[in-house]
Amino acid sequence: MLDLEIQLSDVEARVGGHDARTQAAVTRLGLQAGPHDQMSSLHAEAERAARLADRSTDLKARLEVARGRLTDSQGLLAAAETVLKPLLSAAPQGDASALRELLRQARELRRLREERRKAEADIVESGDGHSLEGLIVEVEGTNPDDLATEAQALSERMDDLNMRVETQSAARQRMEAAFQAIDDGPQAAAAASDMAQARSEMVEQADLYMRKRAEIRLLRAGVERYRKEKQAPLLARASDLFNILTLGAFSGLLVEYDGDVPKLLGVRADGAAVTPVDGMSEGTVDQLFLALRVAAIEDAVDQGARLPFLADDLFVNYDDERAAAGFKVLGDLAAKTQVLFFTHHPHLKAVATDALSPLKVSFCNFESKMALEDADARVD
Repeated sequence: MLDLEIQLSDVEARVGGHDARTQAAVTRLGLQAGPHDQMSSLHAEAERAARLADRSTDLKARLEVARGRLTDSQGLLAAAETVLKPLLSAAPQGDASALRELLRQARELRRLREERRKAEADIVESGDGHSLEGLIVEVEGTNPDDLATEAQALSERMDDLNMRVETQSAARQRMEAAFQAIDDGPQAAAAASDMAQARSEMVEQADLYMRKRAEIRLLRAGVERYRKEKQAPLLARASDLFNILTLGAFSGLLVEYDGDVPKLLGVRADGAAVTPVDGMSEGTVDQLFLALRVAAIEDAVDQGARLPFLADDLFVNYDDERAAAGFKVLGDLAAKTQVLFFTHHPHLKAVATDALSPLKVSFCNFESKMALEDADARVD
């Protein structure tokens, strides 16, 4: 019994403490509530405080977002001021219309720059991997009208090719349908037999073709080897003579092939540039002909031929310096065979004498019926 009384006293003490703390909370919060409504009032106040706390947290978050936006806006404002500073300095002070015009021009400039950037990107994308600078260099000096004409021609060519592709595609479809009809018909076996026979004949013809091609290649290789063996010494000698006759303007001769067709070219003194025969002057062509002729005659003499060389006014298109070089070439030839030079230009007598000294030169003058003096020179 005593224990129960102690427990009851303890409970009453706790209840009293709880009531006192409740009353103190109600008083501190300034709530108007009777003894029985205090707990419900405190509970309602606690819920309100929780809502206020949530609201405070939300407002703090929104405040941080607003501060971030403010910082961004300040950065944009600074950037705008930096951009507008040259415009403001360029516009008359206080002239709003002038400033608006400058802003319009700035927007237009920005738009044009963006269009140029897109155009450059499109050009590079269509430039087969070339850079913009390389494409600009490639089109420099070209005529836009020519490019437009070429583009139109290419477009027409493309249209024609597309039509041909469509025509060939339709023909292929018809052939495939016809082939399918044959394959499914009663004549399929006969067609297969004919095809097998055709394949056998094709193999035989292919073997024959390969043998003939091999024979042609061997024959061409033999001909080319013979030509090189005979042509190389003659071309080398003609190159040396051509260099002498042109006073060093050409260093030699070169043979190039356009397919199977040989082309004779003159190599300039720098060794890099070449000139075709149809690009030479008349006098240079005469010197080329003389170089080839003398080289051929020297080769013939070395092979045992013993015939005199007759030259009839070879130096008509030569000046005195090149005529002197020509006489020196004929002087070298005279060491192998007799050279007879005919001319109706008396002044070449002195040129020949100076050029061929100390060789012995014999001259013979003839009087024609018209009393014109022709000169012929024989160099021994």
